[in-house]
Amino acid sequence: MLVRLLAFLYVTGCTPPSAVSGKEETEDSGTPATDECDEHSGEVICLEGVAITCDAKGDISRERWCDPASTICIDGTGCTDCAIDLTVVNAQPGVRAFVPIRPPATADTFAWQRFHMRPVRITADPALTTGKVTLELSGTGMNLWSPDGEPLGTSTTVRAADLPQRILVEATSPSETSISASYRDCSSATQTVEFWSGTQPPITGYPLTDYPYFERVQVFNSNEVIRTAIDPYRHADRHGLPYTVYIVDHKRPEEWAADPSLIDISLGAAETATVTDTSVADNVVDAWTSDVPIPSGLTRTFDVVFDFDDNLTLDPGDIAIGPGDADPGLTAVGDMAATGPSSVQLFGQSTGMWTTQRVYYPIDLAEIGPVPLVVISHGNGHHYTWYDYLGYHLASWGYVVMSHTNNTGPGIETASTTTLTNTDAFLQLMDTAEGGALSGNIDASRIVWIGHSRGGEGVVRAYDRIVDEGYATAEYSADDIVLISSIAPTLFYSVDQSDPHDRPYHLFAGAADGDVHGSPTSQYVQYFRILSAADSSSQMTYLQGVGHNEFNCCGFADATGPALIGRTETQVVSKSYYLALIRAYADGDKSMFDYLSRRADVFRPQGISDPVVIANTYRPDPSTALRVIDDFQSEHNLERSAAGDSVIIDADEAYENILADGDGTLNWNPSDLMNGMTQAGYSGDTNRGLVVHWEPETEGSITWLIPDSMADFSPYTFLSFRAAQITRHPLTMGLATSLSVIVEVVDQAGRTRAIPHKEIGQVTHPYPRSTGGEYGWSNEFNTIRLRLTDFLADGSGLDLTDISAVRLRFGESSSSPIGAIGIDDLVLEY
Repeated sequence: MLVRLLAFLYVTGCTPPSAVSGKEETEDSGTPATDECDEHSGEVICLEGVAITCDAKGDISRERWCDPASTICIDGTGCTDCAIDLTVVNAQPGVRAFVPIRPPATADTFAWQRFHMRPVRITADPALTTGKVTLELSGTGMNLWSPDGEPLGTSTTVRAADLPQRILVEATSPSETSISASYRDCSSATQTVEFWSGTQPPITGYPLTDYPYFERVQVFNSNEVIRTAIDPYRHADRHGLPYTVYIVDHKRPEEWAADPSLIDISLGAAETATVTDTSVADNVVDAWTSDVPIPSGLTRTFDVVFDFDDNLTLDPGDIAIGPGDADPGLTAVGDMAATGPSSVQLFGQSTGMWTTQRVYYPIDLAEIGPVPLVVISHGNGHHYTWYDYLGYHLASWGYVVMSHTNNTGPGIETASTTTLTNTDAFLQLMDTAEGGALSGNIDASRIVWIGHSRGGEGVVRAYDRIVDEGYATAEYSADDIVLISSIAPTLFYSVDQSDPHDRPYHLFAGAADGDVHGSPTSQYVQYFRILSAADSSSQMTYLQGVGHNEFNCCGFADATGPALIGRTETQVVSKSYYLALIRAYADGDKSMFDYLSRRADVFRPQGISDPVVIANTYRPDPSTALRVIDDFQSEHNLERSAAGDSVIIDADEAYENILADGDGTLNWNPSDLMNGMTQAGYSGDTNRGLVVHWEPETEGSITWLIPDSMADFSPYTFLSFRAAQITRHPLTMGLATSLSVIVEVVDQAGRTRAIPHKEIGQVTHPYPRSTGGEYGWSNEFNTIRLRLTDFLADGSGLDLTDISAVRLRFGESSSSPIGAIGIDDLVLEY
């Protein structure tokens, strides 16, 4: 037998063990030699890496040396393949798999956080029943979980006898990681699969003709086509894999954990597609092409799932937006100018000349309350009964609205007093008013103040008096004011006195206003300064072709200029945007912020006619939601940013200064490059900005170098800036239309990606109002917001964790061919 074993080892090239067995065979022995099979008849046994097959008589019938590089000897089986196989589920083999970054899972959240983890299947030869497999993660930012919710950290062991098994990979920060699986006694058993992590942007939106080929949004009007898209570079591991798009009713995380079944409700069969390896543009799916029905209320919420298992169930390894999140993956919004579901009751009450009120409330208030209170303060020469259109509308959507007499004649101080005292008086009377219909059904911690003209300044001044001057209110406090909105407000006081402070602030204004017109000819009408003074979130809705009194029912027609839209259309806009504002700030409906933050030329409430031109700005709370690259205020050097690094200007002309018109006239003056700016006015006002222009057939740019301390853009969602065309500038007049530039981001390795924002929203052309031989009106700032993950589309390779520069490019080949613009607030938004 030993001779046969040596011959076998010689043939196989394996080094024999030092002793196969403990038996002795000698030439002069007269006793038959024993062997290892004597007590193992019919079995396979292992001795020092040799598999010995014993026949029924207990004799050795076969010996086999098990190559330790690829096999292991197991009693009863013999030489067994010890290779371990790792397979990322729903992924092509050998391709680095993407894991979306999520908040770290806990024992309490695992049941739904698991849906966003990537499963890895671990398999081996079924005969491999001994020993353990060790799994290890390299790098940081990812963790392992067992399918039943046990946190495994970055390494774990699995008994070979328990294979096949799955583990789940979660990502909590940007990283590139691999998992290796090793079997201690088998060198070839080690196998590795690779992962990378990043932000998974929304998977719904609008197709674009230019890069990034898809605008990713989660809020749609109910009459729009809803499309989905997958980036074949972010999800390169899924090339060639089919999937089904499911739009399902939104469920809370715990509901998804209990029932992950997928029931598509998109008024048709769920759409199927296959991931192509070309471009985002080739991976767009029309997921819902008909109007979205909204059975009740204003909105309908959904979650969106790409099911790669084709099993009608949300599983780890699918792609999902909404499941496991507090917010839905998709919201469809109905016509916000339409009357709401509640019938409205109107009554009046009075405790004095300046505390006379008109109250609108839904008759089903007891069923839907407690609800916010909306207070309307009219302007000088106006009347508190002139806002029925807004009172009835908001009440039909479930709010209590009170419009009151306003003592505007003496001035802003008395106007602010009547706002303060009427709010108190109403809350004191609410338990007995209208036979107790309001009692217990108004939430006095959610109060919205809306003011028009002098009333518009009055509501801001009223808040300032509480905060700065200690004005004593009886039934509410400053914290109970959740939103202040001014319609064409005057500004008789400085912004030190008429100051919204830390309250969310909104400005409505009309570019054809013949009264409070906002021009530099009078500091008392420069309402943009209130917006600039806001310390919290701020937003503006600026309407071309709208006068002062279109915002009420009965004031005289004062609008001057072309393309007047009239009172009816103005009030459609007003009803729509006020409903969005109040739902956003008083009810916490996050979907409504899309109407405030996205450009109104491409997304607006569906009841508003397309020809209506709206310039809108949005800035989230700078104390919590912004990181400033340049606001031009803390650093007054043209070549230095507020972030503390260099600014490189390549333009025909660039100028940085206070955002205030220099000569008080809108006529173009080459020495007044801030023409038409009214964002700053009084002495000591620090609101500054940059003006730049480019001539025909020229190219130019502004480059902000990013300091190392803020090079990591990955925690942020948007890059945004404000821009306005310079009114009456010859280049503005020559362009005669909306304007766009190219926004470019550069990383430390020199990789660059540029987005032309023209399809996502442009900078409005100033309203062409003609008065006294002058043409144009105030500069209309617009906020341009670009999703940072869009700069990664189609495999740009850009490293958002290590950005070196942000650049605006303009000129014949890259944007509007000519232009003169003002720029402010280049920021990163969370």
